[in-house]
Amino acid sequence: MSGPIIDLRSDTVTLPSREMLAAISSFPLGDSLRDEDPTVNDLQERSASMFNKEEALLLISGTMTNQVAVNSWCRRGSIVIAMESSHIARKESVSVSAISGCSVYPIEEERGLLKTEELRACLENPENLLGGTVGLVTIENSVNAAGGLIYPLVKMREVHEICREFGVPLHIDGSRIFNSLVEEGTDPGDAGDCCDSLTYCLSKGLGAPLGSVLIGSTDFISRAKESRNLLGGGMRQAGVIAACGIYALENNIERLRDDNENARLLGEALRESGKFQLLSDPVQTNMVLFSLIDPVKTGKLQEELDERGVLIDYRRDPVLRAVTNMNHSRVEVEEAGRIISSTSGRLIR
Repeated sequence: MSGPIIDLRSDTVTLPSREMLAAISSFPLGDSLRDEDPTVNDLQERSASMFNKEEALLLISGTMTNQVAVNSWCRRGSIVIAMESSHIARKESVSVSAISGCSVYPIEEERGLLKTEELRACLENPENLLGGTVGLVTIENSVNAAGGLIYPLVKMREVHEICREFGVPLHIDGSRIFNSLVEEGTDPGDAGDCCDSLTYCLSKGLGAPLGSVLIGSTDFISRAKESRNLLGGGMRQAGVIAACGIYALENNIERLRDDNENARLLGEALRESGKFQLLSDPVQTNMVLFSLIDPVKTGKLQEELDERGVLIDYRRDPVLRAVTNMNHSRVEVEEAGRIISSTSGRLIR
């Protein structure tokens, strides 16, 4: 491989800017586990206010925020209803069981949206599930495995209304929620009104090196702190993380439109090549989910692209994924589109 690498495997590979890293030195620090880090407190207050909630809690990762949310909402033996393609259902179900003693019950989706009629049936007849009571319902926005599809505000409201009818809290895994909100033109406060708790990642599209924020009521965050401590997630001078988060909130939200637009450009290039089928069509946020029209050639396509300096994510046969982020210029994305479209797709496996 020669020349620069265009890494489209995920927005988790995003590198913080020099300006973001420089901002760390200008923020005061303290013991955040004692609630004495002013920078952490500032980030948490901004986050809670932004989403129209009472309090927030800085944690290390999106997975930890989800696990803390489950542990805070549910008692042992409860059922967590989740979208079948969601991160909680596909990647965290063992953690839900091991940490909180709960079971994940996946519900079918239609183009990334939870089937509300099935949700209602589950809540009306929980005895037909896994033998427990439903302690939490979760949805995801944007929907990763569906190719970054937006969970529209009106649909989030519909799910929340059903949950409130049955007295079950709704948690939104908003790992990439800002990509959806800027694209839909939705105010974060309106999204916050559609749930009982939610999370967003400081990393990924927002460009911070790590960190996620869990948001909810004062009572919920009080329980979340206990769950955080159970998982060993207490931090000390975490203002070094929060400073990057504050910089991201002030500078990197609106620019997510560029990532979304670059993903659409890439998707169009793949469609026009005649070699690929877009599985997330139309492309809505910063992900392009696609496959070769001739799937028998999928096996080593990733290897050929690696050799030509374009890294993509091999999800599952025959699905491939490309994700844009702030480190990609429009020129680089256009070049990636040309390279991917010109691959031979030769059968190497």
